[in-house]
Amino acid sequence: MKRWNASRVAHSLHARMAVLLGLSVLAAGIGFELLLVTLVHRSLEQELLARSRAMVSLAASQAYTTLAVSDTLELGDQISHLAMESDVIGIAAYRADGRLLVARLSDEKRWDVAGPKLDLRMRDAKGLRRVHAPGSPLLDLVVPVIRRAPTAGGPVAEAAEVFGLAPPKGVGSRSDRGIGWIRLVVSGERVEHAVGIAARLGLIVLLITLAIAVLSLSALVRMVVRPLRDAGALAHEIAEGQLERRLPVRGEDELAALAQAMNSMAVALVDARQLGHDEATALRNATSAMQAIARGAHAVRDVRGVFALVAEQARLVTRCEGVALAVPSGPLHDLALSEFDPPAPWGEVRAGTPMTRGLLNQWIAPGQAATRLALEPPRDALTRKLWLDGYRSAAFVPLLTRGATPAMLLLVARDANAFAEPETQVVAALASHLTSALESAQLQERLERAIGELQRTRDSLVRSETLRLAGEMATGVAHEFNNVLGAILGRAQLLRRSAEKNDLPAAELDAGLRLIERAAGDGAETVSRLRQFGRSAESSESTAVDLAEVAHDALEFTRPRWSNAAQAAGRTLHVSLDAEEGCWVSGRPHELREVFTNLILNAVDALPRGGDVAIHVHRDGPRVVAEVKDDGVGMDESVRQHLFEPFFTTKGAAGAGLGLSVVYGIVQRHGGSIRVFSRVGVGSRFEVVLPLGEPRAATAPVANRPTVEVRRLRVMVVDDEPAVRDLLRDMVAALGHDVEAYESGVEAFKHYRPGSIDLLLTDLGMPGVSGWKLSSNIRAVDPDVTIVYVTGWGEDMNLDDVREAGADLVIAKPFTLEDVVGATQLAAQRGRSDRAA
Repeated sequence: MKRWNASRVAHSLHARMAVLLGLSVLAAGIGFELLLVTLVHRSLEQELLARSRAMVSLAASQAYTTLAVSDTLELGDQISHLAMESDVIGIAAYRADGRLLVARLSDEKRWDVAGPKLDLRMRDAKGLRRVHAPGSPLLDLVVPVIRRAPTAGGPVAEAAEVFGLAPPKGVGSRSDRGIGWIRLVVSGERVEHAVGIAARLGLIVLLITLAIAVLSLSALVRMVVRPLRDAGALAHEIAEGQLERRLPVRGEDELAALAQAMNSMAVALVDARQLGHDEATALRNATSAMQAIARGAHAVRDVRGVFALVAEQARLVTRCEGVALAVPSGPLHDLALSEFDPPAPWGEVRAGTPMTRGLLNQWIAPGQAATRLALEPPRDALTRKLWLDGYRSAAFVPLLTRGATPAMLLLVARDANAFAEPETQVVAALASHLTSALESAQLQERLERAIGELQRTRDSLVRSETLRLAGEMATGVAHEFNNVLGAILGRAQLLRRSAEKNDLPAAELDAGLRLIERAAGDGAETVSRLRQFGRSAESSESTAVDLAEVAHDALEFTRPRWSNAAQAAGRTLHVSLDAEEGCWVSGRPHELREVFTNLILNAVDALPRGGDVAIHVHRDGPRVVAEVKDDGVGMDESVRQHLFEPFFTTKGAAGAGLGLSVVYGIVQRHGGSIRVFSRVGVGSRFEVVLPLGEPRAATAPVANRPTVEVRRLRVMVVDDEPAVRDLLRDMVAALGHDVEAYESGVEAFKHYRPGSIDLLLTDLGMPGVSGWKLSSNIRAVDPDVTIVYVTGWGEDMNLDDVREAGADLVIAKPFTLEDVVGATQLAAQRGRSDRAA
């Protein structure tokens, strides 16, 4: 019996608390003792070390001159006062080679323990060596005496010059320029003594603390264990069903609170039984709701339909009066109410009412599936509106979608005690279907945005490739125009020089003018071909296209690259075209020209040292075959497999990797195919195969304009370019007509009077009043005048727009004298018709 009682006492809470608290106090006291000794030792040692460093540094700075001249008497006097300092064992000065020069010792025996000779080993970066000596440790510090750099006119410079001091040998580097050493040995006895006193005082404090702790802990254990023993007995009785007993509540401390809690346990058990019954009912309702939503979710996929299902079941589970859905809205992705059951408005709450994210962060705790909120008192604008409409409680259910801003499900009730936790958890589970619907809608929206972005990226890439081709052509066009302008300028200068010498025969004048006219015509032809190439984007309709003609145009477009530019780079290229007649295909001419342009330019790039490029277009039964062949560097199989992939290029920074991918896409859109045959060092052959199409319908020949005897006309010329304006005026005057020239539409309209002119020749792009506006204004007051546009965009203008603006004819720049004659004949015919009428 005694043994059983001893075991029980040893394992009792009383004994364990006493041992645990006692050990804790003992450990804290020992830790305090160790911390005190450590801090005292470190503080005193740091103070001793700092004082020692200061002394030895002072001795080194004072001993510079005396050490330099080996004045032992003066040097001994300088260090003697430091040897008398407390804790100093001795101080000595050494030469640069380590030989002792002078020493002052206060404890010769301990100096010998530290070592009478200078030993630079086993020291830290600041020259400190710790010596473990009997009784107390020693601190051995060595500081070099450094030769200072001489200053102009200073005493150190003079001393260096007089004594001819050289850098020390054997010790230190030449860059240190040391002339000796100062060594100081100090004792740590005072530090050790102070640490011992601190340890003894700390031990006394520890013993007193332990005694006080033992008394306090004994009283504390008795105060805590007895109420706990009583509480344990009451718990056994409650477990056996005896709910009538209560514990006495003494005071207002934690033990009193424990007694009160134990007293409440019996009542809580009754409430728990009732709560279990309620939760079972809620579980049945939740199961029924989940089944209903699962059945209905197959029939509806959109957010609105799923919300209607979830809202209906949520109202059945929680007996709330309203359910609303808030989704992200606006650039800041704040939430706004969008769906309501019953339909909005709810008092002042309607679609678009915001739920700011800052307030939601205050309402909803992180990680919670749902949060209940009492609406009284109102906390913000939304809760104030709900409270004014009679609602007294609300529940918020976050809808956390992957990779998107979360939405929110709001439930409101007029009962202030609505939304028990089991009910809100059921609603959170029901809302998972709504989360899936929101994710699907958001994924669909992101997919549509991604498709739009891909389309924009594709368009951008196509524009980039078009710009590259335009750059290639611009270089060639510039060369073409330089040739044309050079011929015109040179021929005009020769004619002018001959005229100045009065030596200009009529034959030479005629020949020179014909050459100038021919060169100008070549320039106009270049512009026409460039316009034909750039008119591609205006129409996407397929027409009958002569593939041989397209190949010829592409060859001419790229001629500056493979002819002039290649010759300038020292390469000789020969490009040939062999095309059969009747190679008609159905397609878009501008895209097919881009195919040949890219293939020709690629073939030229494959000929770094020159060579031949052959283009062959022929019919092959129901197909048209176009081949572009070169004898250049060729390509291996790995390059050929990736040739038509976007951004794949073998040209490095000089290529964008888009040309052949664009070619592949164009050929595919035209219902054709493209193949590549190549060998490294032999060359490459690109073969484009397109379906044979119907030839273009023949057009009736245009009848020549009948020659009209032109009467003397009154003509107005308007152009803001002086050269063009003067040329038009001179041409009209040379034809025998009266002409007035103006530099702007404003000036021309100011001088115009209805019936005062027969013919108006005007530019379109002018500052102030454009040619469009000028012609419209004049036509409004004078329906009989003939209006002709003279513009650089003549070939690109829509005839319907021209007629709507009131013009009768368009002359494209550069114009000829025949164009002006045609305009005057038109004006004369119109005037004759008006008079006949």
